Amino acid sequence: MKLEKLVIAYKMLDDAKIKTMDDKDAIKIIKNRKAMRPHVESYDALLKDAQEKFKPDNIEVMQEKASKWKELSAEERKFVNESFKAYQEKVDAVCKPELDKEVDITLDKLSEDGVLKLAKENEWPMNKLDTLDIMLE
Repeated sequence: MKLEKLVIAYKMLDDAKIKTMDDKDAIKIIKNRKAMRPHVESYDALLKDAQEKFKPDNIEVMQEKASKWKELSAEERKFVNESFKAYQEKVDAVCKPELDKEVDITLDKLSEDGVLKLAKENEWPMNKLDTLDIMLE
């Protein structure tokens, strides 16, 4: 499975409420997050490093300008946009290839009932469950 899908699923489950789920499915979620964690933490460290290393010297000035967006002239807005875009492109150049990598991981499968309870308890739309198909029976 692609690392990107794993990262998204991990972060979804990080915020998930699991109190109404059967204990067996809740335990599987906790164990699956444990199995995912080393991959996600490694990626998060890479992302943080890229963000820090490529951070422009004038980032605080750009953030200040962005916070006053409505007061900026068209030329100033263009400059702010181009600055953030250049920064983001550098970060993406480092991180995107990593997200596209295949990860070898085995996850415990949840029951259909467990998945439905997870969706209901968290008020997730059904399309959000596509991300969690990695844990479906």
